Amino acid sequence: MSGRAHPNTLGVRFRRALDTTLPAGYRPLEGPVVLRLRFVFGRGGTKLAVPVNEPALEELVRSVTHELAGVAYADARQVAAIHAGKEYGNVNGIEARW
Repeated sequence: MSGRAHPNTLGVRFRRALDTTLPAGYRPLEGPVVLRLRFVFGRGGTKLAVPVNEPALEELVRSVTHELAGVAYADARQVAAIHAGKEYGNVNGIEARW
């Protein structure tokens, strides 16, 4: 995940990584799902405590929930709660738990 990438591009890259990480035979969950999403960006010289110039959190969440549908859970309507945040870190990435 790079600094100014478009959320849809991030979602597609996330999906590719997800496809290679899930165990063989993994089946989408049924029933209500709670998502925990963490978006990590490189600091890039800024002194701000949290990323405010990156894509909007809402756009990032929408992109990832779209890519998780049919993989982590059958349909996005199953998502009952989302806990999400953006932060700075040493390695760019997306952490998703469900």
